[in-house]
Amino acid sequence: MAYTGIGRFVVRGVTGSFDTTTGFVVGAVTITSANTKMISASYRDDFSATEHRDGTGSVFAVTFSEPVKRLSIRWTPMSPAASGTLALAKTNMVLPDPGDAVTLAGFGNTNFDGAWVYTGGGDVSLSSDATVEVAMELSRYVDTAVVGGTSTFS
Repeated sequence: MAYTGIGRFVVRGVTGSFDTTTGFVVGAVTITSANTKMISASYRDDFSATEHRDGTGSVFAVTFSEPVKRLSIRWTPMSPAASGTLALAKTNMVLPDPGDAVTLAGFGNTNFDGAWVYTGGGDVSLSSDATVEVAMELSRYVDTAVVGGTSTFS
């Protein structure tokens, strides 16, 4: 349903999703906008501030760590419209591997769209009276591009 109104424009609902070609891949499962529905997305800036004090306890300087962009998302896995089966929807209840790239699109805002890194906080929640929800934490590091996959350092 299209919403109409008068007055000022506001943003209603969650317009974005995973990228249409490669949101993320886990084994043989590729998660895209065709097999998911975004429920919520919450963006925040994280950084630490260090107060430097002199001998009398007065702050004479404050330094800040490199900011890290954080995004918490919740989504519902589903089957694609063309080949919809319950079994196929169940295969989409997955989380990326640690450090995997996750690409979001369609939000119309650079704070949300683009490449992210999966940094944990993954949760697949099943309920007797609601659809499955998957939650995850994504991070974007300033001046660091997401390139390729993860490597093993051992």
